Amino acid sequence: MPNLIDLSLRQSISLLETYGLQVGSLEYIPDIAKNAVIQQKYQGKVIQSGELIKKGSRIDLVVGQGMNGDKIQIPFLIGKKQSEVLKILRNSSLNIGNEIFEDTKDTSHARVYIQEPIYAPGKLINMGGIINVIYRSDKKVKFDEVIRNYQFDTSFNN
Repeated sequence: MPNLIDLSLRQSISLLETYGLQVGSLEYIPDIAKNAVIQQKYQGKVIQSGELIKKGSRIDLVVGQGMNGDKIQIPFLIGKKQSEVLKILRNSSLNIGNEIFEDTKDTSHARVYIQEPIYAPGKLINMGGIINVIYRSDKKVKFDEVIRNYQFDTSFNN
């Protein structure tokens, strides 16, 4: 296990990938060190650098949020593949929640059909928040039309 403490989130993700490890969930806590790793966890417990773990293991990161309780724009995920969703959420400091594959087991054809919370311009979520998604097959749904007809709900309160 590499030492990620005090590294930026971006550096930590890169280092984990170099070691053949995966980023698990991101937990944000108020801390002056915004976007710096405060703790690294494996299977729910703090893990020290130098401990041996299997390649491919998921490492959860506790990251400094800054002192303002920052919020970020909810990303638009409709029509995206699972791999794209995971990358977008990780780069947005968000976590994946429930993933439901409604009409396909072939994940290469699965695309996001519904996301919760929904996207709307200016709609914000706390860093470390969870996005749930439902996938449908692009063989059964015309996603170009779904995206083109997407109604942006702007009737919300921040």
